[in-house]
Amino acid sequence: MPWHQRTVSSVGYLDDDESMARKVVSKPKPFKLRRSASARAPTVVLVDDDFQVRRAFERLLREHGLNVTSFERPSEVLLSRLPAEVVLIADIYMPEMTGVALCQQLQARGLNIPTILITGHLDEHAILYGTQIQAVSVLFKPIEEKDLLEAIGQALRVIY
Repeated sequence: MPWHQRTVSSVGYLDDDESMARKVVSKPKPFKLRRSASARAPTVVLVDDDFQVRRAFERLLREHGLNVTSFERPSEVLLSRLPAEVVLIADIYMPEMTGVALCQQLQARGLNIPTILITGHLDEHAILYGTQIQAVSVLFKPIEEKDLLEAIGQALRVIY
């Protein structure tokens, strides 16, 4: 079951077959971030026009000790002051502007932020967009927890 379909208490149900479901409690594995005890946790900036996706990502990433700042629109990101140690997770297809255009505008401002692109559209252009902006990863929704955390780990290695 994808992590974003879990309830708040991280209790879900796995269907072994049509007639029986057994209750499972899944504890996410701790996110391993190498930093000194005095250092602040890095911030993940999340941009997605889907409220449910933002809420699920926020909950998951905070469970793993990351700071999360989320935005509904790319223009909000462009108007904000981003911290020095930041990872960007951006939806590729949003009404106002694509995640790719957002990254290009940030890069034009001299901000080379490690970026993870996400999309619910399974098309060949997504990978091409990722290479255009040198994204750390391109992930397709629904996204498995381990895949998201691995991508964030890769992005953090770029920062540290």
